[in-house]
Parts: sequence; C-alpha cells; structure tokens
Amino acid sequence: MLRQIIKPTSEFYSVHIPKEYLNQEVEILVLPFSYLDKYAKDKIKIAQKSLTGTLSKYANPLGEWLLKN
Repeated sequence: MLRQIIKPTSEFYSVHIPKEYLNQEVEILVLPFSYLDKYAKDKIKIAQKSLTGTLSKYANPLGEWLLKN
C-alpha cells in the first residue's frame, strides 16, 4: 500500500505506479487532508485532563449506595 500526503501547486500531478501494481486493479483517491494545529491539540488535551476522574467522585467501587438501601 502506498500513501503520500502532498501539497499540489497545480491542477495536474503525475503518479508513479510501482511495478507490482501493474495489471491489477488499483484505487487512487484524491481527498483533502486536514489536521489539527498545535493549539487545537493542546486544547483537547487540557479538556481530557479536566474530565479525568469526574465519575470517580460519584461512583463508589464498593457499592456503598447499595448498602444505604
């Protein structure tokens, strides 16, 4: 399998097909590639850290809520 992310500078792009793919059906996709910038990644990490342990405040692993009933 080949995968390459490029930034084209024109509407035309030549694709080199490896010899082992000749005489076979192949799929060539052209999709926009987007990625999160560093700021967005850092913001997600902060949000994940702030949510860590949120449920543990309410859930007692010993099932204390069962004993109250």
